[in-house]
Amino acid sequence: MDEQERRRRAERLKAARKRRRRKVMVNRVLAGLFLVALIFAIIAGIVLLNDYIKGPEPATPDPTWNTPAVAYNPTSTPTPSPTEAPTFTPTPSPVPEGVKRVAFTFDDGPDYNGLTLKFAEKLASYGGKGTWFIIGNRVNDENRGDLKKAAELGMEIGIHAWTHDYYFDRNPDLLADELQKTSDIIYEVTGKRPTLFRPPGGNFTDKQVTEISYPVILWSVDTEDWKNKGNKTEEERSDNVQRIVDNIMRNTRDGSIVLMHEIYNNSYDAFCIAIDQLAKEGYIFVSVPELIGDELLPGHKYTSWYYR
Repeated sequence: MDEQERRRRAERLKAARKRRRRKVMVNRVLAGLFLVALIFAIIAGIVLLNDYIKGPEPATPDPTWNTPAVAYNPTSTPTPSPTEAPTFTPTPSPVPEGVKRVAFTFDDGPDYNGLTLKFAEKLASYGGKGTWFIIGNRVNDENRGDLKKAAELGMEIGIHAWTHDYYFDRNPDLLADELQKTSDIIYEVTGKRPTLFRPPGGNFTDKQVTEISYPVILWSVDTEDWKNKGNKTEEERSDNVQRIVDNIMRNTRDGSIVLMHEIYNNSYDAFCIAIDQLAKEGYIFVSVPELIGDELLPGHKYTSWYYR
């Protein structure tokens, strides 16, 4: 093979090596980009799955309610015919000036295991009252007696929903139907028409607030008891109860509306601890109508006595 042929062969080999190196480099870059995209897809999937498992967050309460009132050191049927809109009789509170008041509210009942009456009796032991927002289709023969007794003890029974669906994207006719059916079952059990409404999750538009015949009651203190309901072990139960207690004690002040759920044992245990402490600090326990008084009107929403 002559010298010229050897040079041409060497150049071809050199060019082939260069193409291989370029191809390897391109493949590595593409593999890296694919890996980065895969990582982002996995992270996004985890976030979406976590949001789905958690469910919708409750509405954000008034941000000015982060200052604690006290120093607290925690320890380790067919659709019935329509009825008239509810009649509102304002209820100014008879509480003397200077007394601290708090309105505990309880969602998602009535409970099947007796918790509805337990909450009511605990409040009554202090001469107090509370406000219940019930799910209409959860009223049955097992719990209607407890709901009636709670009303007889002076507890306020309001509407939460018929099915616990979220209303912000529902059509007006469906919303009216759910309100009516829940009002009817409350009247059937207690003999009194409800005058308050709390939308599930607090999800309700300002336009909807003005279109219904009820005051819309939200909250200023979220106990997050629904996040801390686990009690598979004594340690888990104790830790979760303490978290609920801490959320109550750190955020409650005179005029607060406190959000709880009457369907969890941890909620009841934490509630008993918290109101014992609050009572020692001079609080009394009132219903929402007693707290808001004559300013409680349809077409408005309320999160506390101060922010209304």
